[in-house]
Amino acid sequence: METQKRLLKYVLKYKTRLILAMILGALMAACTLVMSVMIKWFVMAGSSESSIADMWLVQYGVERGWFTQDNAAPALMWIVAGFGTTVVAAFAVGRRLQMVAFMPAFGLAAASAALVGQNLGAKKPGRAQKSALISMGMAFAIMESIGLATFILAPRLVSAFNQEPEVVAAGTSYLRIVTFGYAFAACGIVLGRAISGAGDTVPPMVITLVGLWFLQVPLAYALAQWTGLAEQGVWWANVAASVALATMTGTYFFIGRWKKRKL
Repeated sequence: METQKRLLKYVLKYKTRLILAMILGALMAACTLVMSVMIKWFVMAGSSESSIADMWLVQYGVERGWFTQDNAAPALMWIVAGFGTTVVAAFAVGRRLQMVAFMPAFGLAAASAALVGQNLGAKKPGRAQKSALISMGMAFAIMESIGLATFILAPRLVSAFNQEPEVVAAGTSYLRIVTFGYAFAACGIVLGRAISGAGDTVPPMVITLVGLWFLQVPLAYALAQWTGLAEQGVWWANVAASVALATMTGTYFFIGRWKKRKL
């Protein structure tokens, strides 16, 4: 426990440099990927493989999670760090528990991607859409149940990692707020992977970048600094981003452009 406290004090002492370095690293990775894709696009222009959606760099980046929520974690940590070591510890514990909670959703998302690819390959786009929607429905139901259980058991879950009353209270607040976005996030994850499974990998990447860097991070800062919500503003920004990502992904999914992809 003392070691953790010393580490947190060190992080907070140099928080601006450390977190800005992490943010810069994440942005450099994203920019490097995009530049690589553009170079390859210009080199291959005019060929049958010139479609940017087909480029393995984009698909590799999306499938490896380069544009997932973890990409924005350093920026969110920078915002949270301004509220002290207790909130930082609670945020860290909450994110660990959140990652575990979403394992079923990611499992269903992987299955959805495989089913969509298989059905599109068999020239059955209708069945591909149906399989994705069934996977989404299952993910929604499972994550609603997990969210309810998390809401009820939040204090016990946090105390399993850290038993300090202040951390337990802040961690409980985090978990109980973000659970309102669990079902929406699950829908977005499943539909996003379904679209990627069809080979249409760029739209999910763009949607995720917009939802995280142009919505969640700015909104988290605004709510935390310019309202009376303090750190809870960061928690509510998480929920807002989950709803927005699910809405944007669902809209693109039902437009149906992904069904025209040739595998």
